[in-house]
Amino acid sequence: MEKLHAQHMTPGEAGRTARYAGVRKLVLSHLLPSADTVRVWKEASSEFTGEVVVGEDLMEVSCAP
Repeated sequence: MEKLHAQHMTPGEAGRTARYAGVRKLVLSHLLPSADTVRVWKEASSEFTGEVVVGEDLMEVSCAP
């Protein structure tokens, strides 16, 4: 797990990065199969006030200009 954390952001880190970048939507993807999606959403949302989407397999996301 330590190596995994060193190479990936936590949901909170992703939320903070999205906030600093000034984006309107954050889509979290590439999650571990065992990830608690509610916890992931809450953690990201605690750092980012825009729309947070927790991706699922084969999900399509619209990125309007």
